[in-house]
Amino acid sequence: MFPSDPAPDATPRSDTPPSPRPPKLLERLRDALRTRQVSDASIGRHVHWATQYILFHGRRHPQELNEDHVREFLQQLAARPEAAPDWSASARQALLLLYAEVLERPLKEYLLPSPAAGRPQGSAEPPAGDPTAGGSAAAASSPSAAPPQPPRLLNQVRDLLQVRHYYPGKKDGHVGRVS
Repeated sequence: MFPSDPAPDATPRSDTPPSPRPPKLLERLRDALRTRQVSDASIGRHVHWATQYILFHGRRHPQELNEDHVREFLQQLAARPEAAPDWSASARQALLLLYAEVLERPLKEYLLPSPAAGRPQGSAEPPAGDPTAGGSAAAASSPSAAPPQPPRLLNQVRDLLQVRHYYPGKKDGHVGRVS
């Protein structure tokens, strides 16, 4: 042996490969959804909303975030002018599942904004049996005037698609609606 040669390794080599890294957060979310037998399209939507949530909070891990962060994300999502009506409901469901199934830290749903349009954000009362429920009964009993709601989308579509009978003898060609 020459002095420049490295010393032989005294520890015996193991033929076992190093243990694999635990799956990353989004992969764990995909696995949780697959065990629930969710469609690939739904899995993609859940992963999309979890990614958007992480990016919105500066790439912070959801384990470091709480209901306030989820509420903030959902409120800004609902406030976007290009937001589709079902975006907030879809994002809310994805984040609830992420926290409950993957992070094993369920969120208190009553602290999150409701996906229903026109409802005050985060004003829902906690369930009666929840020991973490704080707040005053006086605040809950104060009346609040809700703004009138427009007709639901499905009712608007029904009105537009009601069958009209064609009658060639009439000037406009239609007799009218059939009830």
